Amino acid sequence: MPAKNSAVTRLEEHPFFNRLEAVTRDRIAPLLQAREFARRQIVYFPNEACDYVYWVVRGRVRVVRLGPENREINVDIVMAGGMFGESALEESWKMEEFAETVEPAVLLMMRAADFRKVCRTYPDMAVAVAAEMLEKLQRAWSAMAETAFWSVKRRLAAALARFMDPGNRMVSMTHLDLARTVVAARETVTAHLRELEQDGILKLEHRRIWIQDPDRLRRIAAGTQP
Repeated sequence: MPAKNSAVTRLEEHPFFNRLEAVTRDRIAPLLQAREFARRQIVYFPNEACDYVYWVVRGRVRVVRLGPENREINVDIVMAGGMFGESALEESWKMEEFAETVEPAVLLMMRAADFRKVCRTYPDMAVAVAAEMLEKLQRAWSAMAETAFWSVKRRLAAALARFMDPGNRMVSMTHLDLARTVVAARETVTAHLRELEQDGILKLEHRRIWIQDPDRLRRIAAGTQP
């Protein structure tokens, strides 16, 4: 279903496209299409050809790798303003993961062939893509270090601080999604969430977590408070 034009008419309002020169935005705008996705809708499956590249206009998308016994791990949660599907840069590659919306979302999509041509034609586009991929690499390195050296409680606090809506202090994620993000058992995450609730740091509701004391949460994430 096409998205309303108001969501995508001004590309410069999107953080990725704001990096581009105005002439580049004007040239690539006709190559982009907007699409609305429902909550928990699959964007693509593993082993599919890399046919599109995606930019999130509204909502969030989780990028997931499957392990033994179909165990899932969230390798990335792409927020509004982010990009995913960069594997389309290599024509012969196939998706090794699947992507699924966490909530209703609006995505901008560009065909892979157009994406490769645009990156070859416009240096500022290639630089913006490289910067996006570097940011993802830095997040992946940080996640590896956190998994190795941080407690589950600290990793959970950091995830809650990252995904908290600054306007209403709400995190719209299930316990299972959080567990897949911080690489821990769901039962362990639930136990820590209840502990944080007892300490007055947050309040649990169905599919929602209200952060009542963001400063204390950030101190736990920083390792300065137990």
